[in-house]
Amino acid sequence: MIVPLLISAALAMEPLPVADGRGSKVVAASHEAAASAHDSSSGEMRYAYSFRTSGNVLDAANWGGSQPPAGVGVVIEGAGVVATLSSGSFPAWSFIEVKNGATLRISTNATLPPLTLDRNARLEIANGAVVTVANVGDLAGIANAHQLPVLAIAAKSTLNVPGGMKFSNVNILLEGTIASTTYGGIAFGYASAVETTYFGLTSDHGTIAIVPGPDGSYNVSPVEFCCPAVGGTVNAVGSLLLRSTTFLPQYSRNRLFHLTIHYQIGFYLGVNNPESSPFEVVFDNTEWGVLGSFMIKGGATFRLANGGKYSDFESVGYWGRYAQVSERGRIVVGSGCEFRLNSLGDYGKHALEISPSSAGHQSIVVEDGGIFETYRSSGSGKGVLAASNGVYQIYLPHQHLEGTSAYDTTNVPFAGLAEVSLAENSKLTFTTRNMVFWDPGQFSDTNGERVVALADVPITGGNASIELDNANVNVFGVVVRSGGNTATGTASVVEPACGEGETTLYFADGSNWAGTVLAGNVALTNLVSAAQGVSVTFNNLRLPSGNLVLRRNDTLTIDGEVQRQGGDTGRIVVEEGSGSLRARSDDAFANANVRNALGRRLALERSATADENGYYTYTAVMPTSKTVFTR
Repeated sequence: MIVPLLISAALAMEPLPVADGRGSKVVAASHEAAASAHDSSSGEMRYAYSFRTSGNVLDAANWGGSQPPAGVGVVIEGAGVVATLSSGSFPAWSFIEVKNGATLRISTNATLPPLTLDRNARLEIANGAVVTVANVGDLAGIANAHQLPVLAIAAKSTLNVPGGMKFSNVNILLEGTIASTTYGGIAFGYASAVETTYFGLTSDHGTIAIVPGPDGSYNVSPVEFCCPAVGGTVNAVGSLLLRSTTFLPQYSRNRLFHLTIHYQIGFYLGVNNPESSPFEVVFDNTEWGVLGSFMIKGGATFRLANGGKYSDFESVGYWGRYAQVSERGRIVVGSGCEFRLNSLGDYGKHALEISPSSAGHQSIVVEDGGIFETYRSSGSGKGVLAASNGVYQIYLPHQHLEGTSAYDTTNVPFAGLAEVSLAENSKLTFTTRNMVFWDPGQFSDTNGERVVALADVPITGGNASIELDNANVNVFGVVVRSGGNTATGTASVVEPACGEGETTLYFADGSNWAGTVLAGNVALTNLVSAAQGVSVTFNNLRLPSGNLVLRRNDTLTIDGEVQRQGGDTGRIVVEEGSGSLRARSDDAFANANVRNALGRRLALERSATADENGYYTYTAVMPTSKTVFTR
């Protein structure tokens, strides 16, 4: 049975001191060390030797004149004591324990004997050394909430660990490299069932290298942060910071993988960890392109800061991968950062699942200038996407809508959410990005209109706005579907949208906008049947250019007014004789430029009475002396 990498304080009870044969008292400080100290098959005791002065661990003088022989355990202890290995190799000691403020510094290539770091002890790998941990259980630690041993890996130095390595009860300071030597992944922060452990990590220009799952298989090499066994708890000490850190392998967004490649690297935060132990992993100017599954659970926050980027590679394969943000998990995309999770196998059939444990939890947060992109999402209808001047980028693979004007029923932004909450006075910008191909000429993304409908999820926020700013597809449209929007800013389109192309802001039947619709290209649509009428409600409407066309059976309700400023040329085009416009006051249409399909100006004739909600119906007619008003 493989013992987890670092044991918890609960399992690190020290046995009574035993004599080392030289008059000093030492202890075996872990269950591994204690087991090594006693050979149950022979009944003999293996004595531990104590190192209490700074110097070379291979110098017999530092051991009282005689170097400990192979097969015994040794203890390095004492505040300020620094034991060094700068050449040669460790004898085949049964274990090493570093404790009571001592440091073991290794500056030459070496393989570690089984080693335990106790509370305020320290292990340093320096001077370009490559140190190897042979077995998963060969590195252990003892910690509590106030004392955590340190593992420091200097720049250009490397710690090689076997696949399946589990770090815990240690504070890792990484400037060099941690590399797995076999398939199986690395756990940064682990606890077995019913254990409580502690973990810290600060990487500054470090490297984490993982051996991925075998080609042609569906096996995963997981990179885990604070993911204990069921029933365990990992308490993170401060933020787990990865600053300017390199992850290997790095899959490029500019490469589309062939169907036969199944390399898998999972990225997991907080799986099995209780929600009551929150922590965050910070990608600070760190980028990782991953080929594998993605999970954020427990109380984990995945934060991208200072240009940090995370992206799932762009595949059209059939990998059984998945992505999930659940429980109290959260993704925070900071200013200038990018999170892209856009292709999860089977042409996007595996959606990003957003399923928090409590309603209203902000599962996704997009801060000023951050970019969030996912191809497909699903969820429990409890989670919230919160944004403040962020960007929601809509990913457009080739296989949907090419050469058609059909509505894309697969790519539905905000699907599975309860709400899109925009900060006061902020704006959420929608942009698009085409799929990247190994052969850019194989597919064309310029034929026909590509239309993506938002999920029926309300957009909220005082004086908060949405904006379409598309620069990647010649003809593109976004459909607002919700009738519960309470955002009171603008819904607008950047003009010119895309060279000579155009971007259209659509409103579906039953939808509304509580602020001002401000767009040259704005249209109404019925997602069920194009032959059916559309009824929408705007607070205000301003058309700087273009036409808003109301077909027969379409109804536009204005709660505020149709606005018009100098230079505006936009028109409301209606069919004569149809009841297309509603408002509570004539003032709503005082500035409306209403025309028929031939461009002739029309007058509005108000109904004699209002309905139960106070709305009058205005019918567009040719001007006569009997019309209520003519504009």
